Amino acid sequence: MLSQVKLRNQLLQLFIKTISIKDKLYLLTLLFIIYFLFSFTQASYPSKTYTFKGHGNNHGVGMCMAGVKGMALAGKGYEEIVKKYYNVVSLTKVSETQSVRVGIYSTTTTISVSSSGNLYVNDSMGQRLISLASDQVVNVAYSYGKYILTTSLGSVVTSPNYIRVFSSNGILSVLNKNHDFYGVIEIRFSPTSNSLWAINELPLNQYLYGIAEEPEDWPIEGLKTLAVAARTYALEKKLNPNSRHKKNNFDLCWTADCQYYVGIRNAPRLKSAVDSTAGYIITHPSATYGPIVAAYSSCCGGHTENNENVWGGTALPYLRGLPDSFCTWSTHYSWSVTFSEEQILTKLNSDTRTSVPGNLLGFQILKTGVSPRVITLRIIGSEGSKDVSGNLFKSILGFKSTWFSVGSSYLRTLRLGGNNRFETAIEVSRSGWLSSLNVVLASGQNFPDALSAGPLAYQVGGPILLTQKDTLPTEILNE
Repeated sequence: MLSQVKLRNQLLQLFIKTISIKDKLYLLTLLFIIYFLFSFTQASYPSKTYTFKGHGNNHGVGMCMAGVKGMALAGKGYEEIVKKYYNVVSLTKVSETQSVRVGIYSTTTTISVSSSGNLYVNDSMGQRLISLASDQVVNVAYSYGKYILTTSLGSVVTSPNYIRVFSSNGILSVLNKNHDFYGVIEIRFSPTSNSLWAINELPLNQYLYGIAEEPEDWPIEGLKTLAVAARTYALEKKLNPNSRHKKNNFDLCWTADCQYYVGIRNAPRLKSAVDSTAGYIITHPSATYGPIVAAYSSCCGGHTENNENVWGGTALPYLRGLPDSFCTWSTHYSWSVTFSEEQILTKLNSDTRTSVPGNLLGFQILKTGVSPRVITLRIIGSEGSKDVSGNLFKSILGFKSTWFSVGSSYLRTLRLGGNNRFETAIEVSRSGWLSSLNVVLASGQNFPDALSAGPLAYQVGGPILLTQKDTLPTEILNE
């Protein structure tokens, strides 16, 4: 008597011989699909890393400071350097003694000011409120529409008007910042920011002495170039009534968002550069207020960018992107960063604007500028995609600039599965169809039933979903 195994094998061979080659191939295809749905019960995602390669640091509009240094070391003068980075501009002379106003500190509590000279405190109407000897301190707070002044001697004065602090030697110390400043310290509450601000008002040249954008050992022509650009930038913010800090009653902030300003510093070479270029600013016929918007950043990475591609708005004829071969020495010229899949998902999903729809499949650059910095990028997920700005993507992932590359190497093959055959069918459906007018329901407990559903699903162009014998599971109904 034949064993059961031999008998089964002979019957199978007889069945295979009696069907056509076409039917054999069709049957094998259907068997593979059913085997996938019934046997593959758990998702498996291969380990993946994403490496982004880029150029430059910061926005890349206007002057490239790494290129400025490179040109200065190559023997170029500041006028030539300025005119390389700003298109068809002129140098024009203005008064160096006009004042600028810099927001140097904000708080919701108290601002404290002292001086090595005699200290004088007036209100905004010019009325003298307090006079103090050297090294005494005045503390100013704001509450319910009044400025409250206390001194280190214990006296208390109130005023409805904002406060201006002077000294006999022209030097004031803001104790909250532990630093000294030339000029006047105005202490003023801003309803816009709901903060009490210390505003340093001083002559333009003294402000430039306190700029700390580049180190003191820079080549002198590079420092001269910085002085001209920084003077131009500051004056444009002063004259432009729509500049963003006007709402807080000053022209410029102290951080690198405007120009990095520290107050009084020991920088004789920078001072020499400021004095030797005294009054010179960069102008262009299209500049509404005279000085241009003299944007600059640390390193362009080999090509600057058009202003509208980074900040939007009107294209400015003097802020056109151009190649730059003088910044290759910089450590910011090129860079790369690598993320594990877990790391990049954590970063992207930390913000709803970049959260990944389903499983991450890759990225596609949709639009670039002339540099080519990324303007728009698509995040591709298994359940859809999101188009985001290059600036947002840079911010979320912590890149140095928006000049970075992605490609097909960032795409991966995805294996789909769930905790059981029903969930696996749902994952296959979600991966293959964003929507469908038709769906084929088949028993998830019966191989022949699911097998026979294959040709019908192909015919109607819809997915196969598995059900139980007498009930329709909630997750299937939702799908």
